[in-house]
Amino acid sequence: MKYPNRTRGLIVFCGLGLLLLPLRVFTAGGSDQSVEVGYISLTTAQEADRDGEPASFAPDVLIRFARAGGSTVSIYAMTDQTGTALVPLEPGTYCATAYGLDGKPVSMSKRSMEPTYRCFSIKSGTMIEFSVTLARGVKYAKSIPR
Repeated sequence: MKYPNRTRGLIVFCGLGLLLLPLRVFTAGGSDQSVEVGYISLTTAQEADRDGEPASFAPDVLIRFARAGGSTVSIYAMTDQTGTALVPLEPGTYCATAYGLDGKPVSMSKRSMEPTYRCFSIKSGTMIEFSVTLARGVKYAKSIPR
């Protein structure tokens, strides 16, 4: 044999690989990894400048969904240029807060601040529509800081 140390190393390496193979297969094929989710069809809007006029879509808003009940879990979603997003969430009750893309809070309308309109419950396998309306005339960062 010209390279006995290399051959021995290769045999040891292959032997360890065969020993660990069942462990990899067991881990990869282990328990069910599925999750329960519901979906939020999210819309962000901004109050009109004048009373009686309809609200308009508010693009590029960061929304924080905080789990109700004292949990520290939060999920963030960003609406696109049309002011919409589809957000998967685990079942539970959440309350929404609006931010600009720079992470600074954005004032929401009085109605959107009411718990009835700010919070919602989602069940697994369902989709609900949820809207956040920003206060009249509020300015916010619509681009991601660089």
